Amino acid sequence: MSTFADKTAHQLIRNRVHDLTDLAAQIGENTSLCASAEQCGMSHLVMVTVYEPAGFAPPADGVQWTTLATLRAAMPKSGSSPQATAGALEDLEKIAAALRELLKGVTPCA
Repeated sequence: MSTFADKTAHQLIRNRVHDLTDLAAQIGENTSLCASAEQCGMSHLVMVTVYEPAGFAPPADGVQWTTLATLRAAMPKSGSSPQATAGALEDLEKIAAALRELLKGVTPCA
């Protein structure tokens, strides 16, 4: 049975992942870059990949993209310690900070 603290931590993580998805969309809308955020359930990872244009293909193919950075955070498994949850939240915030910097025009370290 989950405790209130477990449910609250799970909700905080879910909110942070949604924030990353929103930031990735903003990067695509407001910069020349493209970003995707995904959660890999089996590996308990959240990954955000940022792409930059690599050049142009023939008109029918559009823009070609290359990976600028891949940012990852390991999610705590069910029943993990509070330290693991706090670490995951910290990692998610670091990714969000890097994405915010991209929106300002600063390139994060991969």
